Order: sequence, then structure tokens, then C-alpha cells
Amino acid sequence: MAKKSGTKKNTAPDAPKGFVILKDVASMFRLPPTLKSENAQKTTNVKVVTTYDIQKKGFAETTAKTMSLTKETLAKTKKFFVAPYDVIISAAGTIGKTAIIPETLKGNIFPITTLLVIRFHEDKEESAIALLLYLKSASGQKAIKKMITGKSIKILNIGTMAKMAVPGLTADVKKKALSTFKKIQALHQKIEDTKTAIAGLETGYWT
Repeated sequence: MAKKSGTKKNTAPDAPKGFVILKDVASMFRLPPTLKSENAQKTTNVKVVTTYDIQKKGFAETTAKTMSLTKETLAKTKKFFVAPYDVIISAAGTIGKTAIIPETLKGNIFPITTLLVIRFHEDKEESAIALLLYLKSASGQKAIKKMITGKSIKILNIGTMAKMAVPGLTADVKKKALSTFKKIQALHQKIEDTKTAIAGLETGYWT
């Protein structure tokens, strides 16, 4: 009788040509759902970034909520603070809203429990931008929809997201992403400038 092979079968999906599996190029985490504000005599307020802070231009530049935690709890959970160029994606409710944590968002900040955090450890800015644009693209949104589970409550599971195939972060991919992102930011600025100009014309009409 032939001996059974002791090699474990690899259950991870193979990435298509030119793509990589997300967990192979980045780490991921989410805030434990059991972590909530504590009713204690001495607590510290910590900022919390939520889905409402995600802007269309691709950043989360505000914090909508706070959480009150004791010194002991903070010491145990500080590993869940977001950092500049982390990519966040909403994993419940309105699924697939994506943004980058900018350098301008200062202080110790938690992601709300319904956000998944994706963190690159090399070329953080370029890699984050490349991933952001893919996740916001039609192809990326289609891939995300296929990963959603649940009937009454839709959820994007972190384990499933970790196995997502994304474009390989080659020099060409990152160069294209940076160029595209700059154009997008310039167009968003034009929109803001246009809104300001319209408001000025309306306000100053009868003076």
C-alpha cells in the first residue's frame, strides 16, 4: 500500500497572472467587536474613524466618534491603532467604501469595528494608492461583491478579504497608480474650487 503524503494541501486560491494574494503582500486586522467604551472613573478618549469619514476623493481625514477606555485596556489594544497609509474598507452595512489614512490624521485612532484595515510594510504610500484605486475600480468592486456573505446582514469577512487577488505591486503598476491618483486629486480640487466660485456668485449677487 502506498504511503499517504504528509504534505498539506494548499487551500489558498491561486492568483491569476499578474496578480498576487492580498495576505502575501500586506497584513490585515480589525478592531475586536467586543471593544466598547468603558464606564470607569478614569478613562481616556480615543478617536475612532468610521465609514462616515471616508471621502470620495479617497481619504479619511476626520474622525466622527470617540471611545472612552481605561489605561489598562489601551495598553492591550494599542496594536489596533491605524497608521498613515493604512487602507480601510467598510465590511458591513455599505460594503466596499475604501480610503487611505492620511499623514494629516494625527493622534491615536481606532478603526470602527466594521472597518477592515490593510497595512503595507514596504513602499506604503505607493502600495496603498495602487490598492485603493483597484478596490474602487469596477473590477475591484465586482470582486468584493463576490466575497460578501450573509442574507439579512451583509458582511465582508477579513479571512475572505485576505485571500483576494489584487494586481501585483510592480514598479509599473505603482507608477500608473500614482499618475492616476494625482489626476483624480486635481479633478476633486477643481470640483471644490467650482463649488466655492458658485457660492461666491450666489452670495454676492445682490450687494
